[in-house]
Amino acid sequence: DIAFTYRGSNTKPLDAVTKIRARTTASLDRINLDFARGTVRGVEVNGQSVDFGSKREDLVLQAPRRLPAGVPLNITVRHTSDPSGSGDDGGWVRTADGLAMANQADAGHRVFPSNDHPSDKAYFTFRI
Repeated sequence: DIAFTYRGSNTKPLDAVTKIRARTTASLDRINLDFARGTVRGVEVNGQSVDFGSKREDLVLQAPRRLPAGVPLNITVRHTSDPSGSGDDGGWVRTADGLAMANQADAGHRVFPSNDHPSDKAYFTFRI
């Protein structure tokens, strides 16, 4: 579930909240999401605020505790999404009167945090 607040400008970052429902497939103590072109303001995992950082185009979340395989996750990321990058490499595409998205095959992370790989067949709901 991805919610954007669009204020009519295609040159300024949009406020956004991305909610991800997932399940661990292995035991882990951190969660890596793909994300670029935005500022992360806060992250929660299963309702608990967690520490986070970025490394290149990865958003790295510190799990609240070691998570075993098979655990359901509810991740909430409060962030901005910046349309000012070049549309040539995907993500936001600025138009004369607004914005469009060009996220396939692997450019969704330039708009919102995700596991941005063509083999991940996730469902998305966008709210603008």
